[in-house]
Amino acid sequence: MKDNLKTIDRCIYGNEKGHDLFASFDYLLKFSIEIYQQKVNEIKNG
Repeated sequence: MKDNLKTIDRCIYGNEKGHDLFASFDYLLKFSIEIYQQKVNEIKNG
């Protein structure tokens, strides 16, 4: 699990050392909410 988070950190920040985990979770949460809202809009407009 920790290795996955480090990989996510690199993808987000382009930093080999990675950032603190909370930054990753914060990003993932925002990203998930955006995708969810897009899906909801698609269904409403669909």
